[in-house]
Amino acid sequence: MKKIKYFLLILILVLQFCKDQTENSEPKNFSFIKGKNIHLRELPDQKSKSLGLRGGNKVEII
Repeated sequence: MKKIKYFLLILILVLQFCKDQTENSEPKNFSFIKGKNIHLRELPDQKSKSLGLRGGNKVEII
């Protein structure tokens, strides 16, 4: 019975610690992108260096 109490106490403390870490972390700015042949560039009019493809792909940002 003591083992179960200690286990539950440790579990609660770990969960509380994880909750505090996620609340204190800065939100990351991620975008999910759907599309084909997407080549990200610093400037929109810049040519893509991969496979000699150029810009102009349709990209949908969710």
